[in-house]
Amino acid sequence: AEYMGRTNRVTTQMAGGAELLANQELRLWDDANEREKHETLADLFSIIKTVEHLEKAYIRDSITPKEYETECKKLISKFKTIKKMMEAEIPDLSRDFMAKYNLHKECPAAIHRLINIGVPATAEHGGGTDNQQLAVYAAQTVQHFITLMDYLELKRREVHELFPALRDLSDSLNKIVNLPSDYQGKPQVQKWLSKLNSMDGSAQISEEDARAMLLDLEKEYSAFHKCLQANAAQDD
Repeated sequence: AEYMGRTNRVTTQMAGGAELLANQELRLWDDANEREKHETLADLFSIIKTVEHLEKAYIRDSITPKEYETECKKLISKFKTIKKMMEAEIPDLSRDFMAKYNLHKECPAAIHRLINIGVPATAEHGGGTDNQQLAVYAAQTVQHFITLMDYLELKRREVHELFPALRDLSDSLNKIVNLPSDYQGKPQVQKWLSKLNSMDGSAQISEEDARAMLLDLEKEYSAFHKCLQANAAQDD
């Protein structure tokens, strides 16, 4: 009887402790800075998951290319902002965050879009083109080529300046659907986009990379004009 009494008292104490814990708020942080960090990481996780769903919706034609492109650009911009904010906490996003939460396996399309490419699929592959706007897109492409080559010739090496100019060039090139399949401008621009996307926005490209990029752009700019001339001759 005495043993049973002790057992009942211990059981009652354990139950009471569990009830007390259940009524307490579980705190994930000790101060405002810790709270901000956890909330920012939650935003980052949410963006990656959202991009994964967005990519699948685009592939399945659940949304229009225009809707996809608008939302994707917003999410990529937010992702880059958070990535910059969390550099001190997460020096290697792929190793220190993606791997920790198994996102490489769960969100491969989002990883490709956010980490590897940095632009929407409509800019990477095309797909949002209005054929009536081809002349406008061609003129825009010429301007983007010139702007980017001017940047490099003027010794502007900052990634935060070159990347948007490359992205604009890629966007306009991919809207021109009648370029020949052997035109190498698109893959060349995509190559440089991927390289700069992997760099910090405040970084600068090397002089060697600047010379190589300028040579690629001059070559593809010349080839682009030849494509336009060939298309004009066919129309005549």
